[in-house]
Amino acid sequence: NEADFVHISNEVAFTEECPVPEPPFSASRFCSRPKYFELLDYIGANVIELTGNHLMDYGEDAFQEMMATLQDSGIDYYGGGVNLEDAIKPLSVDHHGNQFVFFGCNIPGPDNVFATDDYGGANPCDMEALVEEVEQVLTTGQIPVVTFQHYEACQIEPMSKQRIDMNRLAEAGAVIVSGSQAHCAQGMTFVGDSFVHY
Repeated sequence: NEADFVHISNEVAFTEECPVPEPPFSASRFCSRPKYFELLDYIGANVIELTGNHLMDYGEDAFQEMMATLQDSGIDYYGGGVNLEDAIKPLSVDHHGNQFVFFGCNIPGPDNVFATDDYGGANPCDMEALVEEVEQVLTTGQIPVVTFQHYEACQIEPMSKQRIDMNRLAEAGAVIVSGSQAHCAQGMTFVGDSFVHY
């Protein structure tokens, strides 16, 4: 309740079309009912990450319905958006004289989850551009934070591709690098002064 920032990686659309779940649960297709959006407000969420690979499980209309709800709520978001231009924008947050800049992107897809000029979705990762953006932010005295939807594996040890990509961003100067994809709890480390949570 006293946290300055409550970050949530929201991977599902809040839509009226979301059915009541009935077992057996055979498909990995996810959504949430709009009334449950209140939970985000209840827990004080104020930074929503939209890099997840289930954002488009119920299609473009459901995703845009969720985006309208999110925008109406006034909760800040990043890593995804109503179109590609919106999805690639980092989120700047001022706090007691500190300016944090949140970057987020999706590496594995699937392709239908990536935002385009005409459709909403997650920000597709461009590692070269992301490294440059983090380095640029540092020159202005801002504090870069990077979060990924990376490849998934149910194991404690991060995969080598995770380590390479996330450590690279830490070495570029991101003070926090965090993965939002793990299906099992994964390790964490420091790279220089940067905190990396795989």
